[in-house]
Amino acid sequence: MKAQLYERVGADLGEGPQLFPDGTIRWVDLLRGIVYRKQDGDSRLEHSYPYEVSKVLPWQEGLIALTREGIELRDYAYHKGFRISLPSSPGQGRCSDGTVLPDGSLALGIVDRDLRPGRGALVHVGTDCEIREVIGDCSIPNGIATLDSQEFVVWTDSATNTLTMFQWTQAQGLHSPREWVRIPASLGKPDGLVADSSGGVWVALWGGGSVIHVSHRGVIDKVIDVGTPYPTATTFDAEDNLVITSAAAIFRENEEPVPPGAGDLWYVEASEHQTRGIPPASSRLTIQDATGFPHPEKQSGKIKNN
Repeated sequence: MKAQLYERVGADLGEGPQLFPDGTIRWVDLLRGIVYRKQDGDSRLEHSYPYEVSKVLPWQEGLIALTREGIELRDYAYHKGFRISLPSSPGQGRCSDGTVLPDGSLALGIVDRDLRPGRGALVHVGTDCEIREVIGDCSIPNGIATLDSQEFVVWTDSATNTLTMFQWTQAQGLHSPREWVRIPASLGKPDGLVADSSGGVWVALWGGGSVIHVSHRGVIDKVIDVGTPYPTATTFDAEDNLVITSAAAIFRENEEPVPPGAGDLWYVEASEHQTRGIPPASSRLTIQDATGFPHPEKQSGKIKNN
């Protein structure tokens, strides 16, 4: 199966594609701090940050941007809102990938900006905006998705080449992690991922030039050739086509020519990959009386270890 080049963008680090309840997709050029909105055609620049942004998630009152400065909740005009600061030294960490959990809370990664081993964490952000560490000493906390059953969450620390399965309950949050799938290093590093309606996941493989499907049994049963070495993440659109982001920065950093398709959007039609997406959930994070952005009285999140 081969992905088709869908839209030439030339992003440094295209990342975080996310379907919204209204059928739009938001994705980011992470290093440039750019948020794109895509609906029925080309991507349009929606907002530009002066720092990195890794993903934008649906929120009941607008959207949530996962950034270098923290977790930023905004209205759709990017005006009103508030920020939950990261529980790390200023400038050292940034948000990585994230997902909305069944109760409207969030699970997301915090990664060291220099990707130093053992400096990252997977955290849970409650609807009351309290941050709790789920797993520490991570290297590259990355793709994460809530499965269709609403009872399990799949996550990867890319450096381990492993997909980890958590149980989810509202009383216990994310718990009982276990190794679900070990991806052969020869295929690449697991990056962003998205769950489908059959209990499986699609996983972008950094350095492997492909997106793989892992069935609900934990078996790699489908492979998409993306046509560029560094696919980063994937999501379903409103018609169940797969949209895939990719990166060009690694070529520029190495002072190499950027090959066609790097940093662009790719896609595979639903009729070809034969899976279906899950309706996107909106976060229900809330802070009472948040009237401006940033909200100085309620800007910093608290972290508690389980």
